[in-house]
Amino acid sequence: MNAQILNQEEVRRRGIDILQRELGAQGMLRFLQQFDRGNGDYSNARHDLLDNLTVDEVMKAIDSAKKQ
Repeated sequence: MNAQILNQEEVRRRGIDILQRELGAQGMLRFLQQFDRGNGDYSNARHDLLDNLTVDEVMKAIDSAKKQ
């Protein structure tokens, strides 16, 4: 197979098919997530969420989440 004769959609589709076959659905998704930039501004969101919390409050929230 010569990848140069495939259009972008065919290359993408075949690549996803191969990833799913070789890695399974979960592995394919984990692989593809490495290349997702996401959106928004993580630094500002983190400051909005955490700036008014103490370390003890954050640790309690982590412990609570682990128990659920």
